[in-house]
Amino acid sequence: MAENPAGSGTASDQTGTGPYEEDETVNILATPAAGYQFVNWTSSGGGTFGDASDPSTTFTMPGANVTVTANFELIPDGPLPGPGPTITVAGIMDYTITASSGSGGSISDEGITTLAEGESKTYTITPKDGYQISEVVVDGSSIGAVETYTFSNVSADHTIHVDFGIVGQVGVAGITEQDATIEVLGVMEELPYTGHNWLYSLAGMLLLAIGSFVISWRLKLAKASK
Repeated sequence: MAENPAGSGTASDQTGTGPYEEDETVNILATPAAGYQFVNWTSSGGGTFGDASDPSTTFTMPGANVTVTANFELIPDGPLPGPGPTITVAGIMDYTITASSGSGGSISDEGITTLAEGESKTYTITPKDGYQISEVVVDGSSIGAVETYTFSNVSADHTIHVDFGIVGQVGVAGITEQDATIEVLGVMEELPYTGHNWLYSLAGMLLLAIGSFVISWRLKLAKASK
């Protein structure tokens, strides 16, 4: 068996290896190479094809040796014969997530984490005792006071920052919830959080009472010295 032109495909005997007797039927198969298509079968010395235009057909042997040829041709406007197609795969990008936190707690994996494109990363936020999450800011926008946040299927750089505040802060004598320090006569007194709001109120009233007494005492001394 042969193929025409050379390198355009293969012709194979699907029945056995021969030799075959006259009028014996042989199954034959033509397989084109890349860029070629099957045309027909031809014989060098007689015999009969089941269908000479079918790449998978039969051939009935004549009473003599014969060469059966599979004929191929280039596919019009098709790919040129040769190596298979080349596939170019774009490289996977790496991106970074920068995590940071204020005082009063922490965020998992603080610092810079590098992820491949398409990966995901979850951050867990943990306040210290006596503190609570005030605000979580992702890429410059507040997302509220959440305990965890996940960057899914990353395709860009990101940032995450968390701020904390003291739990249960109570306004005493003009002191805001963001300031747990009381100033009396220039003396700064820090009020540690104990978990009971009434202690804050009691401490504030005591400090204010002492301040008022000292001020009144100084005024009386000033009058007496005149």
